[in-house]
Amino acid sequence: MHMKMKRKTFEEAKEILRIAAQAYKDNYINKNVLFVAIRDEVISLYEVSFFAKNFMHLTGNTKPMSSKYFFNLAKNGSLKKSDFTFANDGTTDMKLDVLLPLMNILYNAQMIGDYNNLHEWVVTDKMVGTVTIAMGFKKDEEANCNVPCTALKTDVRTVSLKPVLPIKTILRKDRSEKLYSEVTRFAKGVTSDQLALMVELAEIVDFEKLKSTKA
Repeated sequence: MHMKMKRKTFEEAKEILRIAAQAYKDNYINKNVLFVAIRDEVISLYEVSFFAKNFMHLTGNTKPMSSKYFFNLAKNGSLKKSDFTFANDGTTDMKLDVLLPLMNILYNAQMIGDYNNLHEWVVTDKMVGTVTIAMGFKKDEEANCNVPCTALKTDVRTVSLKPVLPIKTILRKDRSEKLYSEVTRFAKGVTSDQLALMVELAEIVDFEKLKSTKA
């Protein structure tokens, strides 16, 4: 499936994983992210949560092990060859290619769509990203929230049902907080004043404390 892709060495993978795991901790762990998409004046909200255990699903590691343990090993730069296995079809290398950019998806995601089941090996509900990278999300029934579950090196539009919605704003908060007060991305032409007019956001965003944060 992906056999033409250049295979990475374990040392290359280990360094990518170390940097990505630290960025995942800084940007995502115990955070909620809200994607605000608008098309034809219809507003769609999609909220996601991030936990340490979700990180391994983004890496393509096929080694059976505790996902939380894997995350800590990756973050500390302590992974051994016995802790990481590359998939024979090249999907692990593909995921590693996009892993670092995906750690900043909350700052640059442009589109969101319902997954179109293009790949039988991908089990997900939503695709979020750009014309080159996509992060998949699905419902975690136990945690009762949407969580990241896969990474793809692709245009979001090719793996989503139509219509694919343009993301106008991305907000972030600690999971313990009730209201969003941080904006990580405004699409061109969108302002906080415009957000304040959206009734869908009235009870979940603290507009008095709203601030913008960039990567």
